[in-house]
Amino acid sequence: MRNLGNIRRAYAECYFDEGNLEIFDGLYTKWLKNEPDWGWGWIGWSDSYWLFAGKNKKNLKKAFSILEQGLAIKDVEDKNHIIDRLNSLEKETRIQS
Repeated sequence: MRNLGNIRRAYAECYFDEGNLEIFDGLYTKWLKNEPDWGWGWIGWSDSYWLFAGKNKKNLKKAFSILEQGLAIKDVEDKNHIIDRLNSLEKETRIQS
């Protein structure tokens, strides 16, 4: 199932781009409930809310919360990438303050 990660992320992003955040969040919630250690799942979910979001869709608090949830998973994969994203998000948050 891991090799489907990029396909799942692209699928979910279609809903985000359409503004259907209920389905978008629901997909990631379901996937990460079943595979909580999928580090790039946490990253992809968060990235949509800040790194790849348009101005009207940015939600830095939600993005930060998602990354923190992923980091709290004991054996999360790609933990160093999650930490890098958190650091980048913190810098952007300071710039926008």
